[in-house]
Amino acid sequence: MTNGVPPPRPSARPLIGVYASSRPHARLGCEGTGIVDALGEGVEGYDVGDAVVLTAVPDMTANGTYAEHTVLPATRIIKRPEGLSPVSAAALWVAYSTAYGALVEKAGMKPGDQVLITAASGTVGLAAIQIANHIGATPIAVTRHAAKRDDLLAAGAAAVVATDTEDIVQATHLHRATAVPVPTAGVRPRPILPPGPRRSVHCAVPDRAGP
Repeated sequence: MTNGVPPPRPSARPLIGVYASSRPHARLGCEGTGIVDALGEGVEGYDVGDAVVLTAVPDMTANGTYAEHTVLPATRIIKRPEGLSPVSAAALWVAYSTAYGALVEKAGMKPGDQVLITAASGTVGLAAIQIANHIGATPIAVTRHAAKRDDLLAAGAAAVVATDTEDIVQATHLHRATAVPVPTAGVRPRPILPPGPRRSVHCAVPDRAGP
């Protein structure tokens, strides 16, 4: 014991969320954007000076993006669209691929589906709202704070459930049961659900993604 602090003791429990070190090049970061400085032999479709977005880092501890330079396979980058700022380009990939993977690839979201999106004001939640609208589904946003209702409606939510003023189960059933706007705060002045057969998809965004 030093200065009253006991020394660390070994634990029998497995360590969760601890990254294995790959020294001397270990670092963090799986999102990023940048400019191509050099091309490996046989790489086609890119030129030195191209602005690119990193789509997936194969080994974050060895090729992490918290660095001035990193080396990646050409299959893990795409050209950065014109008009997309470096900040937006660096931040969007994980959020949108997470939402797309959950809603489209896993849940099989289709046009006409109703999608309940929790933590809707976080990055993944906002991405889920946009993806649902793009597919033709109806996104119902859930937030913990009524103050965020207008922002979520502006972001594309068809309806908003604020759990600080509404019961989530009751409000969700109310939105699912009608094909016209119901007298509940947060509903746009238009039908939120199309007529005909419907099914529901629940996109449970991790709480750490945002309130």
